Amino acid sequence: MTKTPEAHGADPSKVGVTVALVFLLTLVFFWPTLASFPGTWAGYGRSHGWFVAGLVGWMVWRDRRELLRGMGGNPWILTMLAALSVLWFAATVAHIQVFHQTVLLFLLICWGLVVFGGRALRTLLVAGATFLLALPLWDVLVPILRPLTTLASGAMVLLLGIPAEIEGDLVRIPAGTFIIADGCAGLNYLLAGLVVGAFYAHLLVRGWPAKLGIVALAGAIAIVGNWIRVAGVIVIGHATEMQSGLVESHLGFGWVIFTLGLVPFFLLARVMEKRADRKYAGSEPESAGMDPEGDTGEQKAVSRRLVWRAAAATAVAILGPLLYFVFGALPAVNAGEGGLEDVAGGDPWRIAESPVERPFGWRPAYQGADQHDSLAFTDGERTVYGDRFVYRQQAQGAKLIGYPNRIAPRADIFEERLMGPVDPARGLWVKQAVVLNPEGPVLVWYWYRVGGMDTFSPVYAKVLEVPAFLSRRRASELMALSAACEADNCREAFEALAGFMGVRILDASGGEPVEASDTTEAADTTGGPQS
Repeated sequence: MTKTPEAHGADPSKVGVTVALVFLLTLVFFWPTLASFPGTWAGYGRSHGWFVAGLVGWMVWRDRRELLRGMGGNPWILTMLAALSVLWFAATVAHIQVFHQTVLLFLLICWGLVVFGGRALRTLLVAGATFLLALPLWDVLVPILRPLTTLASGAMVLLLGIPAEIEGDLVRIPAGTFIIADGCAGLNYLLAGLVVGAFYAHLLVRGWPAKLGIVALAGAIAIVGNWIRVAGVIVIGHATEMQSGLVESHLGFGWVIFTLGLVPFFLLARVMEKRADRKYAGSEPESAGMDPEGDTGEQKAVSRRLVWRAAAATAVAILGPLLYFVFGALPAVNAGEGGLEDVAGGDPWRIAESPVERPFGWRPAYQGADQHDSLAFTDGERTVYGDRFVYRQQAQGAKLIGYPNRIAPRADIFEERLMGPVDPARGLWVKQAVVLNPEGPVLVWYWYRVGGMDTFSPVYAKVLEVPAFLSRRRASELMALSAACEADNCREAFEALAGFMGVRILDASGGEPVEASDTTEAADTTGGPQS
């Protein structure tokens, strides 16, 4: 039994079924996002998403009587609903999964406010806030949680009398060294704790201060439990001279600690619950029902309006999906943009007549492309290598801008900066990177081409995917040019790339333009690796 009283009276089941069917119809139009959730929750540490989804569904079902007795919707929210629908369209077209998942959540909250009015605000906000815990938004906390875990667990080890040295994300003890990696930060335990706290607070606790306090308590206990887990593994490693299997595999050990942490949580939460009960003793319930008969003429009128509001909300909400499906069904247009061979600035550069083996093993680290062109260009003395990755139908795991696609691993990039304009007619700037390679450093110029538009910015490349989708010029490309550096500098490589483009170069620091043939000073600014 819950502490939040439900409205009494007959459940207007026919109206409820009709509204539920309209809601389900709305969800069907957002199938691209719904289909993305199983893949999101299949990842390591995110399986709690299934539980959260079920919990949110139960919350709404539990409060259905009160929702269906809403006295008035909020038609002005239709404007916000339309804006969110268009935003969903843009995020889906740009393949920003976490963004269109989050937008859909807020869109559904607005749908509920249009249909059920302000009386639904509490239920919708609690359900929405809980569902946020199932979205992959929280990885941004890892850089904060990891150093805290290192310091806290290291301090616990020191308090136990074990000599330990803490350096960065390392905890060194006489028996060995422990690396506090991202998986040890405790994010998964924190999210699991918040889910338990949210469930307890919504089910049993009255008053927002007490609810938020219990959720915060659950999160704090989960974080401290993770510190104890890490410290425990270090202690076990010390006691067994790093021979225990828990040193390498301690996921189950962590969940045992988490479960034990629920004991003090429930004890303290019960105290906070009783305190909230005393505070609200004799006061009106948080949510009062309407006429207990639930069958008055006024209630019948409200029921009829609920159906019409649901239909209106759905008609506005599906604007974005309709744009997505209608334009997506149109055939793609071959814009006829040139490939690598059209980038060259002209004589004396030409495509090498026979395949030229690259003097380095570097290639752009891009996955899932529909097409990869690789060419070598020469002017008789120097050689420039080109790579072109083409994505014609992007999808999760096979898209131009997205993890793990990058020009090179971050650890291999010595320096990265802007360079240009390399094509004054189009105002094209490129990214310049010095990539460290076993065979020697490589100087790389690269940019993106989306729907026939060039840009060095990955963010703008994402934005360009929207007009490209509407114009059906769907091809998204990475263009990369590279040249081998000498061991101690990249001057000659810079001259080769600049000569190949055949344009004037303006450094991003704001210096004066220099001719491609006069690049001594400009090349020095590349900061190539020193021997």
